[in-house]
Amino acid sequence: MHKNNYFLNMMKPPTHIFLTRNILRIMNEELNNRTIQKIQKTIGSSSPLTYDVRGRVILDAAHVPPSLNQVGLTDWPEPNRSCWEKPLTIVQREMLTAAMSKPGDDIIAEAGSILLSRRTFGTLPQPSEVEGDVINACMLVLQKMALSKYIEIFPADCHTVSRRLPPMSACPFQHLPADASSKDTLVFPSWRPGHWMICVIKPKLRESYFLNSLQVQGPHDEAYRAIYSNICQKLCPGLWTQFTTDDIEDVPRQGLSHNCGIFTLMYALYITLGGQFDFSEADMPTIRLWRYVLLLENFPARSTIESVPRKD
Repeated sequence: MHKNNYFLNMMKPPTHIFLTRNILRIMNEELNNRTIQKIQKTIGSSSPLTYDVRGRVILDAAHVPPSLNQVGLTDWPEPNRSCWEKPLTIVQREMLTAAMSKPGDDIIAEAGSILLSRRTFGTLPQPSEVEGDVINACMLVLQKMALSKYIEIFPADCHTVSRRLPPMSACPFQHLPADASSKDTLVFPSWRPGHWMICVIKPKLRESYFLNSLQVQGPHDEAYRAIYSNICQKLCPGLWTQFTTDDIEDVPRQGLSHNCGIFTLMYALYITLGGQFDFSEADMPTIRLWRYVLLLENFPARSTIESVPRKD
């Protein structure tokens, strides 16, 4: 096409456009086929390739070779320091620099219906309180991690959870899925003014965990525990084992900081995936950046072209 386009220039404009688009489509298909062949040769012919809703090639997590694992979701034998202490790659550092280089309200991450702007997203790497939308997006990442280990979880929307407290006193069962009792884990990020807490319910084991990173308990703690006890009895009537922060040995505690949201996310991660707590207040800056990278990698914002609805 670049060598000689005389035959195109001699055509009428409609024919010129039609043939140009066909030539470009054929060139792109050949390029895609060569790329897929290279990927297939690298990972082996036994590893299946599929496509997501945007036409991008994705791998079945069960068939990804260990050499191709990154800081993402396929190298998670157990939650531990090696997961979130892993040094960032050059690409990840460049991604962080681009995302944090300037303020603004433009969208830089999109987790389903959750749109995270630079301003909202900026609460995650900074030593400040984490926004509710960021908590919800991180719970969706946890859901992906759990599925890679064949653990089915339900992450509750933190905005609906807070409505269960007075004065709204919404029905605690209103937003639960119909098959909640068959889930492996239900995760409820719980908020009271100025502080995040977490409740993790495991219906199949009849266990519930309510963790508060602060040493001092507040009146909202009792209200939330009563709500979650009712949910447990609704799911599976009978005897349950209930754990609080004081009942679990070596639970990391929050100091004089705004890291309650990060503690909440880490509590949910370790309890859901069955890890032993090995983080502390001193690790919060590293964990914040790791969470930031996870969201950017797993929920990138759509481009301007992708955001435009297609006309059928």
